[in-house]
Amino acid sequence: MVSHADGDAADVEAGRALFMQKGYYECHGIFGQGSIATGPYTVNCAACHGQNGEGGVGPTLIGISNRYQTANSETRIREPHGIMPKLYPNPLNAKDVQDVASLK
Repeated sequence: MVSHADGDAADVEAGRALFMQKGYYECHGIFGQGSIATGPYTVNCAACHGQNGEGGVGPTLIGISNRYQTANSETRIREPHGIMPKLYPNPLNAKDVQDVASLK
C-alpha cells in the first residue's frame, strides 16, 4: 500500500478525487501512466495482457494493429469473447475504448 504520510493533505484529496472521477491515477500530470491513452490500459488491461502488451493470461497485443483495424479492436473490447471480462461501458467509456484500441 502506498503511504501518503509525506504528502500534502490537499494533494492526497485531489488524487482521490481524480481517481474517483477517472478510475485511475495520473501522477505527474498526463504522464503518470504513460499518457491519457495508456492510463485506462494500465488499470484495466495490463494485468492480463502485460504492461507492454507482451501477453500473460491474455494474449499478446504486440503487433495487433497489423492484424486488426482499430475499429475491429474496439469491437473486441466492447464485445469480448472467451475469458476477457466485459469492461465497456463501465469502467471503460467510449473514449477509453478508442484510446486503448489505438495503442500501437
